[in-house]
Parts: sequence; structure tokens; C-alpha cells
Amino acid sequence: MAMTEVKRFAEFFAMLGYRLEPFQREIVREAFSERRELLVLIPRANGKSTLLAAIALWSLLRGRGSQIVVGAASREQASVLFDIAREMAQHTEIAPLVEVTRREIRTTDGWLKVIAADGPRQHGLIVDLAIVDELHAHRHDELYVALRTAMQKRAGARMVTISTAGARVDTPLGRLRERALKLEKVKRDGAFTRAEGEHLAMLAWELPDGGNLDDLVAVKACNPASWITVEGLSEQKEAVHELGFARYHANVWTGGEAPWILADEWDACAGQAEIADAARVVVGVDASVAHDTTAVCVVRRDGDSYHATWRTWTPSERREVPLADVEAHVRELVGRYAISAVVYDRAYFSHAAQNLEAEGVPIKEWRYNRNAEAARALHEIVVHRRLRHGGDELARRHALAAEVKEREFGLVISKQASREPIDCLMALAYAVHELAEMPEPGPSVYATSDLAVA
Repeated sequence: MAMTEVKRFAEFFAMLGYRLEPFQREIVREAFSERRELLVLIPRANGKSTLLAAIALWSLLRGRGSQIVVGAASREQASVLFDIAREMAQHTEIAPLVEVTRREIRTTDGWLKVIAADGPRQHGLIVDLAIVDELHAHRHDELYVALRTAMQKRAGARMVTISTAGARVDTPLGRLRERALKLEKVKRDGAFTRAEGEHLAMLAWELPDGGNLDDLVAVKACNPASWITVEGLSEQKEAVHELGFARYHANVWTGGEAPWILADEWDACAGQAEIADAARVVVGVDASVAHDTTAVCVVRRDGDSYHATWRTWTPSERREVPLADVEAHVRELVGRYAISAVVYDRAYFSHAAQNLEAEGVPIKEWRYNRNAEAARALHEIVVHRRLRHGGDELARRHALAAEVKEREFGLVISKQASREPIDCLMALAYAVHELAEMPEPGPSVYATSDLAVA
């Protein structure tokens, strides 16, 4: 891509309200070079989604009959990308040139659309530019393969893959990186690696082998965006799981999973849980019938601290968990506390939730795409000793049985290979996340006499 073209894109980006930073110039220059494929590895929060949307929209507007596809890991991420592109398309200089539908942005003879790896199969596409976002989070390589093979149908078609590091190298992203590292020209300069071949190039910002995660200046070098600072990275290092910090902020290939919490970190939160009658609380419910423990967790927020208690039911070979008893227990809690919400996992508790909601209990279904942010928030609370759990032994077992795993929306709390239950921890995570998002405590939703105890 000639310098004049980089300058034109920079002017387009500026028109949209953004300044093209030096590292973004490198990406743009390579994305529109003569090479067919580009891999960009860069930590989160460096403006990937905004740059992707702008590159896609620019490609649509500058080409004739251009067909542009942006492939995201999930429907949620696809929506994020499309919303950014749609907002850009509303600019007064662009809006007269395009038609925006629910799923596409169209010109008179071209289109741009965002598709998800967890959506319908996408074979048969013909594209001029394919952009793959966060390939590490794709559950399989079907979308990447479909888009890569679609390039062969158009001379001059290109593909750009932008992602953070993954957990394992034996994945589509890991294999693509390994292929790039074996190209004719590979140059490393601190945290930055440039690899160039005839058809493939890679630009990677990642902590070098042997790098120290405690050296935040070195971690900052992996994050070329000017808005990311050492101070901000220091705050993140305190707040997020070490595995998440390594992968998402230093672009380190972590090579596996890790315990969600360490025993001494959990045990440091064993102070008295203080939840008085009529206290404003949120109730988390993680229910099962035959295989897992069912846990109901009551959580009270006290400033930045959280107090938690549990009641649990364990199935046996002869008896499943009596969900009617769990439902009755929630009614007892409604009579005892000021319930702001009962947050539940829909897998087994949906019928009971409908009954409770019909009686006026504030019910909220847990959404799985919030698991990553819930895991991150609860981890921060525990490591900073802002939880008081009273030393509940079963809750401790569940917390220590959990590990961190990668999902399309981030790192989540998951079972280890032993399949030991973690339901007390999940019920706690639901309730804490709900409380953390609530405004400062105001008038109670219920007085203790609002509903009779069943």
C-alpha cells in the first residue's frame, strides 16, 4: 500500500473522529499490501474493534462492487463490531453513500456484513476482504477456513486476522502464528515482531519469552496504544486473574488452565458474614437435580465489601435434589430479607423461577455471556479480601475446585477435570455481579412482611 493510501485512510479515520497511531499505520499499511494474508497479534484494549470496523468500511467505500466480511467469535461480538461500523456509516459524508440494514451496510454495488462463528455455516461466500476478529476465541476453525477458501474465488482478495494470544498453540491461531514465525524474514525488536513472506505477514506485540509480568514497563511495550499506561496496567494486574493478565494484557500464550483462586486467598476472607434480618440482599441460585450440588447464596453489600452465606442440597444415588424444597427456601428468604433480585441459572430452576415471579419476587435469569465479567469481578473481590464468607467448608471446596478456562467471551470459572462441584461459587458469582452493578442502596424492594413464608 503506497504511503499516499495510508495518508488517505488516516484522513478517513480522522473524519470519523480518530487519530491513526503509529502502530495502527503499520497494520493499515500491511493490510492493504500485495500480500494476501495478515496476522496481527496484540493485547486487548488497543482499539482492535474500532480499527477493524474502519478498515472494513473504508474497503467498502473505496472499492467497486466490494464484498467485505468481518468474522467474529460470537453473535455478541459480531453485534459489537457491526454497531461500531453502523455508527461510522452515519457520518454525514458517508450516510448518502450507503444503505444500512439490520445485518449489512450496502453501497450500490457492494456490501459489508459481520458474521459469527457460532452462527450458520458460511461456505459459498465470495469476498474481496475477509477480517477475522479474535480467532483465539473461536470454538472451531470452520469460519476461518470458509473465509480463507473464499479468497481463492477473487483475484486480489485479502484476509486480516487480528487476535490476542490463545491458551494452546495447537489451535488454528497457534498454527497460523507458527507458520508466520517460519517465514523468510522474521525480525524481533523487544516486544514487537515482524514476519514477512510472499503471501503472509505477521505483526505481533507480545511479551518476549522469559519476560517478567511484574515488569509493567515491559508489559506496556506490548500495548502500543497511547491510551494504555503503566498506571492502568498496574490496576489491571491487581484486579484480574494472573492468567487473564498474561494473556489479555501481555499477549502471552499461557499453555493451559490455572486454578481460579488459591487456598490462602480464599481463606483470608473467612471473617464473620454479617447479614441481619431485613437486610437488602441479592440471592444467587445454581440448581441441579442428579449430578451436582444445588446452592442458594445470600449476599449483602456493605460499601466495597460483600457478606455471603449458603444453603446447599446434595443429590444421592437414591434421591434427586428436591427443587420444590429449594423453591420453598427462596420464599423463606423473601420473608426474611429485603430481596433486590433472585438471580438464577435457567438450566433447572426455570419452573420454580416462574412460580416465584408470579408471586412478585424479583427474578432475573443469568446470562452466560456475563460469566467472564462475573469471574473477573469476583476474583478481584476475593484477592483484595473484600468478601466475608464465614469459613463455610463446602463453599471453600467448591471455590478451590474451580479453574479458569477460555470461552468466546473471555476467561470464566469452570470445573476442573475431576468434575468436582463448584455450585456454591457460581451462585456467589451471580449474586455478587448483580450487586456490583446496582446503584448505591436505596429504599428496600420488600419489607419482611410483604410476602408470607410458605
